[in-house]
Amino acid sequence: MFSMSAVKALHSFEKLTALGVHLGSSAGEASVHSQAAASQILDLCWPELSKALPDHGLPRGVTEIAAPHAHGGGTTIALAAIRAAQAQGSHVHCAWIEVEGGPALYAPELLVAGVDPARLLVVRAPREALGRVAVKALATGAFALVTVAHGAHVPADSREPRGRTLDERAVRRMALAGEECGARVLILTDSYFSHVPWPISLRLEVTRLPETIHVRVARERRGRIGQAKSVPLRTRPRGPLGQAPSLSRARPSRPMDESTHEATLPSASSF
Repeated sequence: MFSMSAVKALHSFEKLTALGVHLGSSAGEASVHSQAAASQILDLCWPELSKALPDHGLPRGVTEIAAPHAHGGGTTIALAAIRAAQAQGSHVHCAWIEVEGGPALYAPELLVAGVDPARLLVVRAPREALGRVAVKALATGAFALVTVAHGAHVPADSREPRGRTLDERAVRRMALAGEECGARVLILTDSYFSHVPWPISLRLEVTRLPETIHVRVARERRGRIGQAKSVPLRTRPRGPLGQAPSLSRARPSRPMDESTHEATLPSASSF
């Protein structure tokens, strides 16, 4: 797993874009764009969840997953999507962009979910830079799936710094950048955060209970809304496809952040 600050990430993204790096651009490998064109829907390999989705999978474009205080199942679904994307080939990489000072991903959670940390880039960015970093990541063409963890909404009367949040323009730029390279975008938001309708393909409202995730389709590009289902957590995919999960490489006591992982993006040849 590669972890870095927003400044380092933006600099690396610009280098990759200038080099024209794209996943699968080497001989014998299919590009992310051609793979995405062949399949408009990403199968999450989670049948119970698929039954709750209009297309039984993750559509192309931008998907918003809204949960109370940005907790409550959104991360679980996002990790299942990353696992499914990585399963398309050993050359497929994903990116996770989260708010500085917010909850960080943990190694055990990734490994149990079946995500390959070596093919996941994590960037911690100021809230006001989330959209810019995501667009830069998509512009490289190096990531099949980019997840933006927007974090919990900061109330106006809070002493915490608010910063500028994502807006319609930023989300539209993500959608256009993703369309150009055939990548998908997931945005994890706080369901208590109200905003004007974004140009997205799908909005899910989720609530996590002790043994289930309640999923409701709140918005869909073809108008198929209102569908709701409780998805048992015990049915979620675990471990890499075809392998049992292993925690031997995990650091269970600390989140993955810049203090524990200093790395740069892989070289162009490694893509």
